Amino acid sequence: DNNEYLLTIMSDITELNLSREALTISEEKYRRPFDDAQIGIYQVNPVGRFVTANKTVARILGYESPEDLINSVTDITSQVYVNPEDREKALEWLRKDGFFENFQLQNRQKNGNIIWVEASVYIIKDDNGNVLYHEGTTKDITVLKQAEEQLKGSQEQYRSLFDNVPIGIYQVSPSGRIMTINGAAARILGYDSP
Repeated sequence: DNNEYLLTIMSDITELNLSREALTISEEKYRRPFDDAQIGIYQVNPVGRFVTANKTVARILGYESPEDLINSVTDITSQVYVNPEDREKALEWLRKDGFFENFQLQNRQKNGNIIWVEASVYIIKDDNGNVLYHEGTTKDITVLKQAEEQLKGSQEQYRSLFDNVPIGIYQVSPSGRIMTINGAAARILGYDSP
């Protein structure tokens, strides 16, 4: 009748809002363990750029925050890997097996310091088999590697001392079998070598 009307269409979005609230709570619930984990957790896209990273990865690599790491590192091969061959080896394992575990390698921190890390990485693919990213964990094992080097040095010193001391040294099992003997002891017993 030539009157203007306002047509309103309403939809009940209560369920949608409840779902959004539940999703937010769920994200918060799982974000905290991800961020606060004592092991580095990250995702890198196939071209070598961080997609996500937790605080521990950022700290291990010497960055202020995960955002600083993600924004600063544009190519992990040249910026993080000390030896590019290690990246190639890792990619080869990923192509072949889809994962690798406990790979010990050197990484470069933001300030240029070189550290040892142990990494485990898995390929994440979409429904069509395309690689979305490489998801991994890492931990700083620099102190462990330094301790191994010190132990190796101590073992070499002990071995040198044992082999070169001018007195005979040996170990015998309870049954009387010689288990370890140095050169001096072998010569004393009439043998050319241990």
